[in-house]
Amino acid sequence: LEGDLYGAAATSSKVAIRGFECGTASASLVTAARLFEHSRDVLLRSGGLAEIVAKVERIALRAQMLQLRGRLQAQEYDLRTWLEHLGDHSIVLGHALSQKQQGGNFVDIAQCASEIALIVPMGEVAALPDVNSLHALLAPASFRGSGAFASLGEADVEIGYAPASCWATTFCVAAVDVHSSGFVEQAACLGYFERIRFEAASLCGYGDASERVLSMSTAGAHIAYLSFFRQGERVEV
Repeated sequence: LEGDLYGAAATSSKVAIRGFECGTASASLVTAARLFEHSRDVLLRSGGLAEIVAKVERIALRAQMLQLRGRLQAQEYDLRTWLEHLGDHSIVLGHALSQKQQGGNFVDIAQCASEIALIVPMGEVAALPDVNSLHALLAPASFRGSGAFASLGEADVEIGYAPASCWATTFCVAAVDVHSSGFVEQAACLGYFERIRFEAASLCGYGDASERVLSMSTAGAHIAYLSFFRQGERVEV
């Protein structure tokens, strides 16, 4: 999965998707998120920002937007990750899983934009030094794929407060979902949303729409991370 590092700006590798990772669109989305999470870590720790990343306590995902253009199949895909944008306190990376067509062209099947913050030991967000000079690290447009990629800056998604009368439950964070950082792995949050939505639908939490929810899969997600959970913590949903 480590693949090739293209200078400081991007990484590319071949990945083989297995049958149990792509049975539905929902499973495909979680699989893509895990692959993107790994390749994101590889690029940040090995690319042009490696020296900066090495000085921080941890890498925090602030938000990500994922989109499937088709359900994954049990076959090989090309995985690309690149530096899309650098801000004063944030890094935006682009990701794509691509499928080779009969004519030799590649089509993106899954795409993602992720916004990263670097956290220093005091728990504060680190400022990127000399951002203007770092812009030379951004990947060229030719590497970014088929043009359907949407950046976080273009997304106008606002999630309001949950109604007081909505269906709710709690669960405990298990060790199997915890990253080496000590917090819940980012892709695991997608799995939480999927399982809880089906739990709610099975108990008629969506009223007349509950039966329809039970037959559906997720093809896209926009997630903003406001905090991070640890093993053993109780979570209200």
